[in-house]
Amino acid sequence: MNTKTATIIDIKATDTTKYAQATQVSSSQITFTNDTHFLVETNPKKPWEESHRLCYVRRSITSEQKGLYGIHHRELDGADYYKNVLNDVIANVETDYIVCHDARQIMQLLSNAGVPVNAFDFICMSSVIKKLYPSLGSYTIATLIYEFCENTAISYMPHNWHGRQDIRFMREIFRQISILNGLHTMQDWYELSLEVAHG
Repeated sequence: MNTKTATIIDIKATDTTKYAQATQVSSSQITFTNDTHFLVETNPKKPWEESHRLCYVRRSITSEQKGLYGIHHRELDGADYYKNVLNDVIANVETDYIVCHDARQIMQLLSNAGVPVNAFDFICMSSVIKKLYPSLGSYTIATLIYEFCENTAISYMPHNWHGRQDIRFMREIFRQISILNGLHTMQDWYELSLEVAHG
C-alpha cells in the first residue's frame, strides 16, 4: 500500500437523501512528496489528475441543490449517465485511499451508482478537521477554504460556478491541515478518520 498517495473525489448530487444521484463529479490525485516535508501536490503525469464531469440524471434536482451549485437538468443535457460517469472515474483510481469532504455521503452516492466501495480506504476530511478544530462551527468547503487558505478563497471562490473549484479547495485545505498538524502520510489521515468514525 502506498501511504503517500490518494485520490480526492468530490460529488454534487440531486438531493441529500439516500437515493440521491450524482450531477457532477471531480477528482484529483495528490501525493506527499519525498523531498519536501509535508508538501502535498498533484501528480501531473496522470491525464485525469484533475477532472470535472457533469452527469445526466433521471431523478429530480431539488431547489436547494440548484441554488447551491447552479445546476439544473438543462445543464446536464448531453452528459453521460451518472452511473457510467462514476464507474468510469473509479475505474481510473489507482490509489488505495480516497479523500472526501464527507466520506459517508460520497460512499452512498457511489453505491447508488453501483460502484463497489469496499476496495478503498475512505478518508473523511471534514471529520478529521472537526476533531482537530472542534470550535470552528461550520465545516463546509467554503468555510474551510476561507479559514485555512484565504488567498485561494479570495482568488477563486467568487468564480466557483457549479462547484468546479471545490476539488482545488479541498486539495489546498488538505495541504494546510497536513502542515499545521504534522500529518505526513495518508495513513495518518486515515487513522484519524477511523478514530472519529468509531467515536
